Amino acid sequence: MTEASHGSLNYIAPRDLPEKQSCYFYHSIDLPEGESIGGAWDIRGRFSQYIGGCDLRGRTVFDVGTAGGFLSFSSELEGAAAVTALEVPSLFNQTRVPFAGREYVLNKREWALKNDSGLERAKNGFWYCWHKLNSSVRVCYNTLDDLYSVDERFDVVLAGALLEHLGDPVSAIGAICRLARETAIIAFTPVDIHAENAYLRPLVEWRPEPHASPHFG
Repeated sequence: MTEASHGSLNYIAPRDLPEKQSCYFYHSIDLPEGESIGGAWDIRGRFSQYIGGCDLRGRTVFDVGTAGGFLSFSSELEGAAAVTALEVPSLFNQTRVPFAGREYVLNKREWALKNDSGLERAKNGFWYCWHKLNSSVRVCYNTLDDLYSVDERFDVVLAGALLEHLGDPVSAIGAICRLARETAIIAFTPVDIHAENAYLRPLVEWRPEPHASPHFG
């Protein structure tokens, strides 16, 4: 059980600068000294649009599901008073749609052990950028369920491209909104100037195996 069970987030000490080859970068990001990194998503120059034009200046920000930290680092640059980034400790702590026949359902612990290496690479990507940007973002590794017992509150809570990856988005929304004093922003990618072209695109497979039906038992 995490420290959130006692009313506080499980803040961790900053990790050392990782080797770049050990990192996975979820978002494209520009770093000092001319270093530009290409990621799976690129919303550079569109951060304000992505968060609906919310003014973060002087506000405390909580970035839920930070991945590579792009939203956290962008919040810092936009003048947030303090930024906290949350990521799950392990993929075992993430809920996904329980289709029969998938390894996630058959043995979730084994599935998580096999796939946690990808999560660790994403965490390395975060810490790589954190060091390069000389960031002050605080980091906690907690589950979404933990957030129901946390006493801390933030002016603005961000959740970018998160809900479409979860099997229980409704509970996630409750956890996210509970911590927001003023505003909860649930955004998704890609950002498009034409609203009719905006869509949710899950990172994980949402279709069942052939001839399989959803499993809820």
